This record gives sequence, C-alpha cells and structure tokens, in this order.
Amino acid sequence: QRVTNPNNFSIRWRGTISVPNTNYYRFAITSQDDVRLSIQGIRIITNSVDTSPRSKISPGLYLESGKNYFIELEFRETAGNASISMNLQT
Repeated sequence: QRVTNPNNFSIRWRGTISVPNTNYYRFAITSQDDVRLSIQGIRIITNSVDTSPRSKISPGLYLESGKNYFIELEFRETAGNASISMNLQT
C-alpha cells in the first residue's frame, strides 16, 4: 500500500556549504514545479515551472574560502515527475 502520494508534496533541505576558493559563485537550479533557494537567509532564486524542468541561475555571490554559509533549498511538487538538481558555478 502506498503511503506517500508522488504528487502534492514539499521538502526543505537546510545545511551549510563552504567553497574551496574565494570567488564569485552562481547557483544553478533545474527543477519542475516550485523552488526557492536562500543563502544566509537571503532569497536568491525563486522559480515556478508548471511543465518540463527549467533552469534558473542566481546572480554572482562573493563567497570566501574557509567560511560556512547557511543554505536552504525548498521544493514543491504538484504534478508529473518530481525533479530537481543544483550546481555551483564560478
């Protein structure tokens, strides 16, 4: 018996990231449905897609090596296949 509906759910990931080198970084997220990404409590990506997955890239953020940055990624699935991926770019 299925306990969880494969649609109409949300999830929130929280943690910290650190970067190997001080530089400007961009976060790239590809998702279907709704996604929000915050770094240090500042929303940097909001994306709402109803159909096939689409990508959204944040503005460049200056991150320093050796520091931990709080990250929160929220995802909401409404219908279809759930998909989300995140990459860090310099």
